[in-house]
Amino acid sequence: MAQQQPNSKLVECPEEFMSMCSRGTRVNEHRLVVAKILKRPLLKCEIVTRFDNDVYNVAPENLIAFANRAEWIQYQMGKDVTPIFDGRLL
Repeated sequence: MAQQQPNSKLVECPEEFMSMCSRGTRVNEHRLVVAKILKRPLLKCEIVTRFDNDVYNVAPENLIAFANRAEWIQYQMGKDVTPIFDGRLL
């Protein structure tokens, strides 16, 4: 049986983003990338996902973030939703 691919990679969290940590001092790498670009910690409700669904591709151009799960779902359904971050616009 093939091993399931992880949803994300955990990395050490810098002090200024410690409020994002839900696992001690570690944080999901893709969330940290967006937080650094926005220059603020992300809220737990904010959703960060990847355009290509490759958990190892955390290039900013591959990431998009939404204010909450409801907006992310609306986006997935093709509705007009403005993300809080869209890496394609960099």
